[in-house]
Amino acid sequence: MRVIGVLAAAAIGLASCNPASEQEPTKGEEPLAEGVVPAAYVGVWSSEGCDNPSVGIGERDIRHFYMPGPAALTSVQASDDGRLVVVWSDEGVATTDTFQLTDGKLDHVATATATESDDWISDPMTRCPDGTPMS
Repeated sequence: MRVIGVLAAAAIGLASCNPASEQEPTKGEEPLAEGVVPAAYVGVWSSEGCDNPSVGIGERDIRHFYMPGPAALTSVQASDDGRLVVVWSDEGVATTDTFQLTDGKLDHVATATATESDDWISDPMTRCPDGTPMS
């Protein structure tokens, strides 16, 4: 009986170490350091009306209104207090954006690169319905 228990534990251990059981990133995508953006943050956000969106956040990308297209996220950190920190790169410059989600409104708190850092004045955004520009 004891031998069967040891063999079963060894089989479970080997199966969990099997590289085939690990999820491979999609070709052309780099895996994110801490996962994907939680659903509460995903969508198109605006503080000036949905005809003029401010930012689009996907599970694995971000697009600010001034960007021609989305940029892949390289890191995502979401905390229980509603803070979301994402890292992305534009033309080789790594950028860190910090957002705060409070009562269904998303506030862009700060942006930082290796050479500069900006703290933004509070201007909470609401989520736009699907079908708005950038969605």
